[in-house]
Amino acid sequence: MSYREINKIAHAFNIGEKPRFNHYNDPGHSWVRVPLLFISYLMLQNRISSYSYVKGKWIYLETDCDYSIFLDAFRSHWGRKRDPILNDKYTDNISRIRYYTPYEASLSN
Repeated sequence: MSYREINKIAHAFNIGEKPRFNHYNDPGHSWVRVPLLFISYLMLQNRISSYSYVKGKWIYLETDCDYSIFLDAFRSHWGRKRDPILNDKYTDNISRIRYYTPYEASLSN
């Protein structure tokens, strides 16, 4: 995404809107899908593990550790009043997210 797109999204949060992110769950894991650009914007490129996955413009942050890192940075930047709203999505099968590209820092540049 371009710098202009990053600023547009960041500006939306700065005027009081709460972002909505999907929270995907399968029987063994869960992930929160956020725009990949936030990893760079919040300077988290080297803090996210390969247990998170990337597809297109999205990163699926595993919830055991990586989403907490993201949420801490998000709160530091925008405050708790703008905490994301999570929309839960469940499957009884293995999630297709497990077959996406494992995250590595070079993917967020």
